[in-house]
Amino acid sequence: MEVMMFNQVVSQFEITEPGASPLMNLDPVTWIILGVLLLISLSMLAISIERYFHYRRTSRSNQKFLKTFRDLRTAEMMKNLAIAGDTAPFTEIFMELNKRIFPVGTPDNPEPLPPLLQELEMLSQRLIREQKHNLEGKISFLATTSTVSPFFGLLGTVWGIMLAFLAMGKYQSTEISAVGPGIAAALITTIVGLVVAIPAVIFYNVLNARLRSLVIEMENFSSEVIARALQWGLVE
Repeated sequence: MEVMMFNQVVSQFEITEPGASPLMNLDPVTWIILGVLLLISLSMLAISIERYFHYRRTSRSNQKFLKTFRDLRTAEMMKNLAIAGDTAPFTEIFMELNKRIFPVGTPDNPEPLPPLLQELEMLSQRLIREQKHNLEGKISFLATTSTVSPFFGLLGTVWGIMLAFLAMGKYQSTEISAVGPGIAAALITTIVGLVVAIPAVIFYNVLNARLRSLVIEMENFSSEVIARALQWGLVE
């Protein structure tokens, strides 16, 4: 009973004809799978391009602020340094560290104690983690794409091969001309899945390497800020 119902459902999609070209043998299910892969591919490309240019702008903004910071000559200049509207990671890390290095007094504590070195180091690590999280954005989607796309392709291939074998039974023929186009059509989804997955792996590795480089730069910068505060006696 169940087998008969399954055959009735599958027969609605069975369009494999002997001698037909592979593209003519793509059934609705295969087209849906290819459509999903196309959407994944477009999203992957959009995210890769956006993250690439975002990382490049971030690096330039960081270097611009680093030059400004290294031009500081006194603790008073460091205290008064503020960059309005600059959202570069270096700027945000510096501003948060600066608030702790130069704490503002309160009525109950008009002369707050300077920060401890360990306290500043812990604060800098937290700030770096937050900036890393913001920079990661959607690049995890690229890793997911590289993993999922081949499976979508394999799903289409398995479905297409099943239809090809059903066509073999329908036409009572084992000739390659009877099933060849159907099998070729089935393999199209695997090819497309790999075509989507391979660039996703490359883009993810490139962007992840750039992200690691930015994180290392942030760690070095925060260490430089703390070292400058130590040099000027602003940290206990």
